[in-house]
Amino acid sequence: MRMRSINIIDEMDLLLLEHIPAVTAAINEIGEIIYLNKKAIDFFAIKNMDDQGFPFVNEADEEYLLTTIRNEKETEKNSKEIQININGEMKWVTFQHSVIKLKQHDNCYLLTFFDITAYKKTDSFLNIKKKITRMIVKGASLPYVLNKLSIFVEELLHKEFHTGVLFLDKSKEHLHVAASPTLPQAFINRINGIKVSPTLGSCGPAIIKKKMVVCSDVTTDPNWEEFKDVALEIGIRSSWSFPIILDNVVIGAFTMYHSKSYSPTEFEEKVLEMCSYLIGLAAERDKGRKAVESYAEQSLLTLANSIQDIVIFKDRKGNWIETNDSLKEILKVDKNCHAGKNDEEIMDVFPENESFFHEIKTLTDNTLEHNQPCQKEVTIADQGSKRIYDIKTAILQDTKGVLLIGRDVTEKTRINDELVITKMELENTLKLQKAIICKFVKSGNTFKITMAKGDGLRNIDLNENKILGRTLEEVYPPDQLTQKLEYLERAWSGEELLYEDQLFGNYFLSSLKPIYKNKKTKEIIMTAMDITGFKTMEQKLKESERRYHSLLKNSPDAIYYENTDGVVIEANKAVEKITGYKVKEILNRPYQDFIDADYYDHSTFYFRQVLDGVPQRYESALITKSGEKSYVSVTSIPVFENKNVVGVFGMAKDITHEKKIVEKLRNTKEQLESFIENTSDSIIIMDLNGTILSVNKAFEKMFGWSKSEVKGKDIEIIQRDRKHEFNKYIQTITQGLSLSDWETIRYHKLGHALDISLSVGPIRDKQGNIIALSSIIRDITDRKKTEDLLRTAEQLAVIGQLAAGVAHEIRNPLTSLNGFLQLINEMIDKKEYIHVMRDELKRIEFITSEFLSLAKPHVKVFQKKDISQIVDGVVKIAEIQGVLKNVVIYAELEANLPLIECDENQLKQVFLNILKNAIESMEDGGEISITARQINGFVHIDFTDNGCGIPKERIKRIGEPFYSTKEKGTGLGMMISKKIINEHKGQLLIDSREGIGTTISILLPIIS
Repeated sequence: MRMRSINIIDEMDLLLLEHIPAVTAAINEIGEIIYLNKKAIDFFAIKNMDDQGFPFVNEADEEYLLTTIRNEKETEKNSKEIQININGEMKWVTFQHSVIKLKQHDNCYLLTFFDITAYKKTDSFLNIKKKITRMIVKGASLPYVLNKLSIFVEELLHKEFHTGVLFLDKSKEHLHVAASPTLPQAFINRINGIKVSPTLGSCGPAIIKKKMVVCSDVTTDPNWEEFKDVALEIGIRSSWSFPIILDNVVIGAFTMYHSKSYSPTEFEEKVLEMCSYLIGLAAERDKGRKAVESYAEQSLLTLANSIQDIVIFKDRKGNWIETNDSLKEILKVDKNCHAGKNDEEIMDVFPENESFFHEIKTLTDNTLEHNQPCQKEVTIADQGSKRIYDIKTAILQDTKGVLLIGRDVTEKTRINDELVITKMELENTLKLQKAIICKFVKSGNTFKITMAKGDGLRNIDLNENKILGRTLEEVYPPDQLTQKLEYLERAWSGEELLYEDQLFGNYFLSSLKPIYKNKKTKEIIMTAMDITGFKTMEQKLKESERRYHSLLKNSPDAIYYENTDGVVIEANKAVEKITGYKVKEILNRPYQDFIDADYYDHSTFYFRQVLDGVPQRYESALITKSGEKSYVSVTSIPVFENKNVVGVFGMAKDITHEKKIVEKLRNTKEQLESFIENTSDSIIIMDLNGTILSVNKAFEKMFGWSKSEVKGKDIEIIQRDRKHEFNKYIQTITQGLSLSDWETIRYHKLGHALDISLSVGPIRDKQGNIIALSSIIRDITDRKKTEDLLRTAEQLAVIGQLAAGVAHEIRNPLTSLNGFLQLINEMIDKKEYIHVMRDELKRIEFITSEFLSLAKPHVKVFQKKDISQIVDGVVKIAEIQGVLKNVVIYAELEANLPLIECDENQLKQVFLNILKNAIESMEDGGEISITARQINGFVHIDFTDNGCGIPKERIKRIGEPFYSTKEKGTGLGMMISKKIINEHKGQLLIDSREGIGTTISILLPIIS
């Protein structure tokens, strides 16, 4: 809509409209604004009237206005609520209109606007209060409530604010951020843990002063000097803080941070105050919830000290017996201050609360005089403030004394006073703060329900329409009617009641409060909170306690509770079986009285670990009443109260029998391990894959491997090419057969073979499954050598007998041949060949003598000889046979070889035998090399040929009687050669490779 020039309005009409004390405007039928009075111009902040229209937020509102004024000639009712935007500030208005006639305008409409912004804000905030109250009543967690409240308030104020909830820590010296949904993290980090100080920020001063503190500009406020930089960086220019008070104690502060330099309006101050109050309610509810949880965990706290109500016990003479901690905290006294005193004596001690104790005396006297409960609200001074307590009395039937219970109704009274400010606030707040709200008025001998609100109605299948205007008889079940009528009659008489109620299966905590007008009861307000959940929790706690006591009583294991000094406070019957003591003999004694001395330090160590908050499981030993030692397995668990360990819950299981069995098994195991470790036979434990798991000392000695070297290695390490034998073990053992005294070969770490006797057996698990093998190995190398020596001796005896016969038969013809050669030598001139023949006959005679030596040992005569000369002589003899076989013999002897002690003829016999064998191994000819050198106190003579070589498996048998590698050989040559070398204290070694050749090495000791 655009504004038309106002010069069409005459001066009289203009003067009339200017003085109307309301926001007034005139428009024509098509909606054009033809006039605004000064009030309207200021309200709409219009500067140029030629091009300015109404600043509607929603276009539909403009159409609504035109439709309304066209269809209705005149109205006195306000229109619907319309939202407008004035320079960024949202406002709400309604309007009334009437038809008027102005000069040059026959059909005009006069509009009067009403600013309802404050009402809308109040309504919105009441809705927030309603939502938050509902959350508190329904038991929402404190962090959830705080975050929701902060978000709601920020939205209410068009997100021009950040909000923050800060709570004091246990020391009451520092603040910590509990909720701040939109506050930047950098600022949260800066203020979290801030010290409470009257000169630091806004929260600290608000807490110390217990009132709102406003910082309208952080750039000029000295309290904000430390935080100014980060505040300006994130756009904070002002701050308002309001203390959060619970039970008259400041617990924190609620703060609003604005983006402009700004002081709060009256409405914003109310918002701040109410938010702090709601946070206090939420904290109180949270505190109550935590108290219930603490009760469930501890189950030992007394009722009097777990509630906030003050509790007083008095005897029938009116003397004070005891009070609970709540009253002691208010009066700042210890627990024995009141005991045995009468009211007058106590009034002298606490003159500032004389009126309170006077009212207590009056209530006590009336209760005892009329023998019935009394109730009255009384005031008590608490740290400079006045608190109101609703005191109720009850007769203690056993002692005829009086119990007085006082509930703090200070906050309740303040809330009730606040709720009556407006009907809207009353209905909205009470509806959601309590589960069910009802009003009753008296009608004859009964009562009618005039109001019923609250979500709790749905829980019992009722609604407002069903019960509004109905009498008590039409709503309540007959079995509950009499009691309800009695309560309402008492309330109508001016008594305020608080009682537990049951309706349609649900439990309620109900209160009745009379409302007065002109000092007469006008109506009764009933508030009923559904406590079914609490009742259910209470039943579960009782059931849990029942199960706990059942477990304690029937457990076969000892169960006990100790305080932090180790004193036994509680124990079950099973303790008697383990210790021999009666339970009553154990209680109130330290656990150390029953611990075996050897386990005292051990048990003390674990007890201290539990006191540090760490559960422990360990073994200990007790000394029973009869003096015997009893072993136990102990489980100890810390018991916490407010995050502090206040005791130890323990369980002890008797393991004495198991200990004895384990000890017996340990001894048996040690004996078995000692036997295995110290037996002379090697023992190997291996798995089914042949991996060595363990060996004993005898194995280390026999094979040269240490335990650490073979553990985890394959059995092949000592079997080498005999892996197939392991498969035979497995096959034999798995078929249920045994493998005993099986002779085979294993190998030493240094490589030489060992003759062994082997026995293999299975190792089974509990189910009888074979899981490993045990192998017992006995070294039979010496036995084998002995057997070979015996066999060789037998063969030599036979050879000796044979040699004696052969030598005897040969020697006679040799004597004749020598005689005839001597005659021939004298008869012919050329004697060269005769000498050769005689030398050979002498050699035959020598060999014959050697045969005889096999049968008849004789003393050898050793002389110092040059080995080089002996070798040269042998070569000359062997060369003749070599030429015939196309074999060339080379000799490379080291110069100046030392002398050796030897029998020259015997060594020649050995060397000739070796050369003869070498020549015969080379059917197509070849070469023989002879080397001699001095090495480490020995003369080494090596005979090397390139003949056919000797198979590996035959080498070890060379030297045995009648064993030969040649087709027609007897084996006597090498047997005699080995015998001769052994007699010279030397060695004869054979190294041969089949198809390549053979080297025979002779080592003879040098004369020392």
